[in-house]
Amino acid sequence: MFIGQQKQFSAGSHTIELDVSKFPNGIYYLTLNGENTRTVKKMVVEK
Repeated sequence: MFIGQQKQFSAGSHTIELDVSKFPNGIYYLTLNGENTRTVKKMVVEK
């Protein structure tokens, strides 16, 4: 399921705000793709 936007960023540190107010409680996995890397992070939504 794709819920965000694809954006390209320059090298460095970035912050992205994600509105999870309509998400049910649960565990979600965020995938971040770089030029030669792929990182998967777990996000827990609890209300």
